[in-house]
Amino acid sequence: KGQFMSAKINQELLASLNKSRAAVFTKEPESYTKAITCITQSDGLWYVRKNRVGLFKSLSKEIEIPGADTTMSPEFQFYLPRIRKVVLFRIVKFFRDVMKKNNGSEVELMLYYDTQEKKYITDCPEQSVGGAHVKAKKTELYETNPRYILVLEVHSHNTMSAFFSGTDNADEKADRIFMVMGQLNKKIPAFSLRA
Repeated sequence: KGQFMSAKINQELLASLNKSRAAVFTKEPESYTKAITCITQSDGLWYVRKNRVGLFKSLSKEIEIPGADTTMSPEFQFYLPRIRKVVLFRIVKFFRDVMKKNNGSEVELMLYYDTQEKKYITDCPEQSVGGAHVKAKKTELYETNPRYILVLEVHSHNTMSAFFSGTDNADEKADRIFMVMGQLNKKIPAFSLRA
């Protein structure tokens, strides 16, 4: 029964995925050669997505699949150079400045990796901000040029705790790193991070 369930699920997935960019397995492969790999495990359907930022393993759909392997766990492998602390210190300073000058407004920044200059670039795109919301429009220059890789989207929560809101959960679906910084009124701010 377990093998039948896995085969049926794999057929449905193969029909819905672009075969040139995806692969479907019933066991975790030794290496990942496609942009998207779907693996059936006893706890459900796992996606392994691979791009220039890294490798992302996550449980996509919880479903009991009797007889399937149970070897996978969530994982993120970062492919780019480490982000230096000074970059994060500058982000914190910017968030604090905006919070002070704009009555506690939140703000969002994008961190891109420049593949030619081999360095990170922090971008403050055009955005609508308020005390409990921020909506940013990505900068066309960085979004349309393959030279730049969007690595991190980070937004502030002013004096509130650093948590991912329902809006964040709905919006943040891409394969990159997301961060929320909060309690910016304290010496050491709080932050939450996910990939």
